[in-house]
Amino acid sequence: MKLKFLYKVALIIAILICILKTNTYATSETTDKSNDNNTSKTVISTEDEGQTKQNKSTSSLSNEDENVPVTSVSINKKTLELLIGKKEKLIATVMPNDATTKTVNWSSSDTSIATVDTLGNVTAIKEGTTTITATVEGKSETCKLTVKKGNEVKADFTKAKFDYKSANLGNLEITISDYKLDTTKEYYMYISKNKNEDINKYKNDINIISKNEDGTLRALFTGSQARNILEVAGKNYMYIIEKTKGESTYNVITTKEMPNIQLPNAGLRLDIFLYDPKDTVVVNSINMSADRKIEYKIGKITSNDILKSFKNDSSSVAFNNLLKYAKSANYMATGTVTLEGLNYNIANKLNIEDGAYYFVYMIVENENGKYIDIEDVAIYEECNMKEGNALVHFDFADIRIEENKDDIKDDGKDDTTVAPDNKLPQTGISYTIIIPIVILTTSGLIYYTKYKKYRIIK
Repeated sequence: MKLKFLYKVALIIAILICILKTNTYATSETTDKSNDNNTSKTVISTEDEGQTKQNKSTSSLSNEDENVPVTSVSINKKTLELLIGKKEKLIATVMPNDATTKTVNWSSSDTSIATVDTLGNVTAIKEGTTTITATVEGKSETCKLTVKKGNEVKADFTKAKFDYKSANLGNLEITISDYKLDTTKEYYMYISKNKNEDINKYKNDINIISKNEDGTLRALFTGSQARNILEVAGKNYMYIIEKTKGESTYNVITTKEMPNIQLPNAGLRLDIFLYDPKDTVVVNSINMSADRKIEYKIGKITSNDILKSFKNDSSSVAFNNLLKYAKSANYMATGTVTLEGLNYNIANKLNIEDGAYYFVYMIVENENGKYIDIEDVAIYEECNMKEGNALVHFDFADIRIEENKDDIKDDGKDDTTVAPDNKLPQTGISYTIIIPIVILTTSGLIYYTKYKKYRIIK
């Protein structure tokens, strides 16, 4: 019993010693997890805590070394003189070279005299003095700017040359060369049917004049503006206008009466498609106003000279010749059509001959003088189908010219050697009888000649 008791006491003492040793040599960091908020806490020994403080101090010094402050800012010019409208770039230098911030903030003390952008580009606007400042992190430098008038150049269009281009009635481009401009001004163009206009009443209708890469000036008019100039009857007056930059008043520097602008060549203005026996389609190639009506006249081309012109001459020459011809030719049908066309073919009931060529002469009504006169002509060949007669456009190179027609004789006289029904004149004997007789006679003569030679040789 005593032994068992002593054994238990010794075991208890040993356990206590182990517990004491564990507390003495415990690790320097333990973690106590809270069951309530599921967070962790770190306990650091005194020795480790000192090392951590030293590391933080070193890191703080390192961050301070990376941020290099600006010590000074300088501008490449202390003073600057510019003429009105001129520009120059100022350059700012930030020190030290490895300064953390390099972005320069530019400013002008009087933006009405001169302005400066974020890159240091200075623009002189009007006569006076202003200060241009460059700032970085509180450090700044200035440049005193003086703007002078210099030698003024006044706009001059007295010797200017004007070129007018119009693809259709809805587009007009005007190009100007041999001019002089005041670089401090902006330039505009306005075109009116009236000679004396108060331009400031029409600010919304003026068009800006821009400069092309080749140095010429350009003004463009489209849509209703162009149609008012090109299609509405009456003279046109061009106003060239200037305006000081930043101001709102427009001043007319010259007024010029415009010439009549030429329409596209004949054959390129209007067209009527008659290839569908059930429709008449009108093509408005010149973009004229939709309310205008077209009078049409259909006729047969009986002149070989017209067909030869389309086969051999340029398209513009051929159509001009046809236009002259159509004005005095005989007509098979006439009528009126709008740009909407018709739900039937105007050639459907005509006697369209196989292999023949036809024209449609078109005259656009001027609505009692409201619009300019427009006319055009189109050429067709027959295209008769089961559904009805029709006419179709074609390749001019395929024109078939009958060389036996009256109007193509070299002497200009009427040719009566061929009858209309392909019979010899004054006889009535058909070609189909004469040709075989000639062939047989010729063959007989050849055979007889060869036979005689054979008899002689034999």
